[in-house]
Amino acid sequence: MDEIGVAVLSLLQPVEETRPVPALHIRVRRSGDLGHELVAAEITAETITIGIEKTLITDDLANFLSDAGTRVTHAFVRRTT
Repeated sequence: MDEIGVAVLSLLQPVEETRPVPALHIRVRRSGDLGHELVAAEITAETITIGIEKTLITDDLANFLSDAGTRVTHAFVRRTT
């Protein structure tokens, strides 16, 4: 998860006030098809989708983390590369 956090932060830069549209939408989902991994991430220009082995997380927690992660990104904008 540390690698995912570092990757997300490298895509963002803080702003002085909360923006109405988040810099990124965060989606956390339960997955049973991750092979030998416990966590995997897919990063696109608009969304970060984090798949977590379904035995490690409940649907309620995945939904909460998705909402909380997206709310946090309201204080950031995407870096232009």
